[in-house]
Amino acid sequence: MKKQMDGGTTKNLVFKIISLGVTFIVTILITRIIVNTIGSEVNGYYSLANDFVNYAMILSIALNSMGNRFITMAFYKDDINDVNGYFNSIFFANIFLGIAIAAPMIGVIWKLDTLINISLELLVDVKILFALMFANFIVIIVSSVFSVATFIKNRVDLDSLRIIESYGLRIVLLLLFFKIFTPKIYFLGVAVLISNIYIFGINICYVKKLTPEIRIFDTKYFTVPKLKEVINSGIWNSFTRIGAVLLNGLDLLIANLYVSSTAMGVLSVSKTFPKLILSSMSGFASAFTPKITIEYAKNNLDGCLKAIEKSVNLCAVVSIAIQSVLIVAGKDIYAVWVPAQDSNQLYALSTIATLGFLIIMPFECLYTVFTVTNKIKVSSIYLFLEAVATIVLVLISMNVVKDEFIKLCLIAGVSSIAEIIRGVLFLPLYSAYCLNIKKTYFYQPMIKILVANTVVILAGMLVCNFISNDRLIGLVIKCLVIGCLSLTAWYFIVLSEMEKIEYISIFRRYLK
Repeated sequence: MKKQMDGGTTKNLVFKIISLGVTFIVTILITRIIVNTIGSEVNGYYSLANDFVNYAMILSIALNSMGNRFITMAFYKDDINDVNGYFNSIFFANIFLGIAIAAPMIGVIWKLDTLINISLELLVDVKILFALMFANFIVIIVSSVFSVATFIKNRVDLDSLRIIESYGLRIVLLLLFFKIFTPKIYFLGVAVLISNIYIFGINICYVKKLTPEIRIFDTKYFTVPKLKEVINSGIWNSFTRIGAVLLNGLDLLIANLYVSSTAMGVLSVSKTFPKLILSSMSGFASAFTPKITIEYAKNNLDGCLKAIEKSVNLCAVVSIAIQSVLIVAGKDIYAVWVPAQDSNQLYALSTIATLGFLIIMPFECLYTVFTVTNKIKVSSIYLFLEAVATIVLVLISMNVVKDEFIKLCLIAGVSSIAEIIRGVLFLPLYSAYCLNIKKTYFYQPMIKILVANTVVILAGMLVCNFISNDRLIGLVIKCLVIGCLSLTAWYFIVLSEMEKIEYISIFRRYLK
């Protein structure tokens, strides 16, 4: 069983890396297409529409954030009646929630131009875009519980394949629409909606195939007590999401209201890489979530810690490489990616926005600890208070500072400082407390990762001075050099002797 689970986690990881790579490339291509075809201001409205959906998502977090945890726990206790109770209670509640949210969504879209600054010539297009993104939100919440089948069976690789297909579908549709019709921003909303409906259909098939024990669309399993149990546990995740929105989700809205719609467009482009990096690392770490949850459900703390350690190690090498590339070669990346934009501004804003990632990215899996141990309350309150303090500081600074670019730097930078504080003081300490292990357990790997990252950045800056100035070729060579430096620093600085032997053994086995 152990070999099977380890093999499943390895397969999950491989497919997760591929899917994240595809997601990264497609998102970059879509942003480039929109910015170069319609403009950065229009791209800002798409990012803002996503942020509005994230605001609405807060309403569903209490219901959906703990679903996989409760269903998986019941499944591995062979309590199929509880499995069906949790599954169907969440599903039917999501349908009701979607219907209830529809009316205020229509009101928001109708009065959208009174809520945010919209150029008159873009008013209709932006309203259509928001309508499509809210429709997409309803599809996501109604379908969310159906992802549990691949989670229970530790088959995240199947989810990754569907993500690859959906993003491929998304860019094909967008290119097709742009080729046939006059380019409009709402075409992206259509593509996103169709791709998520596709995933919904596939996930229904997975539930029937992987977990035939689950009775879908069965109203007799709907129970209020099960619903209350999930909501009571997940309500604190709503506070977590509010905190996340205040920290990172209001930046474009603040830029729109306190700076300008043009500045919002610049900030949205600069936030493309930071948002992609954060979501990619979260997705990368999620490959270990089923393993961590299953081991904890079996009361196997050693197995749980082993999965966490592997997640931290592998997230470390990816985060070191990504962060170093962005800091060392970021200006070249923006010059090649969006040549019509000010690469110096974009580089400065994205670097400021990602400073906190140096600490938090390798330890993304620790957020899973709060969920599996069902100890979300303290972390939610902390994040909420941190977010309130951050947003207050940003709003005060908007009324004090006059320069537009400095305002954008403050919007991007204050949350980075908050992330650093959280990553150093709260995340490792409270995770250790939840797992009932030594309080300083996670500090040794944190120090090693920071040292490795610093070494790679300094060495990369030195070596890249001697690399060709040709933008595209030079950028590719720089990225390859930094990747090699990251792998070397990770191996010699981050890994213990036992871990080196283990990873070399895995590498040799896969070569054979």
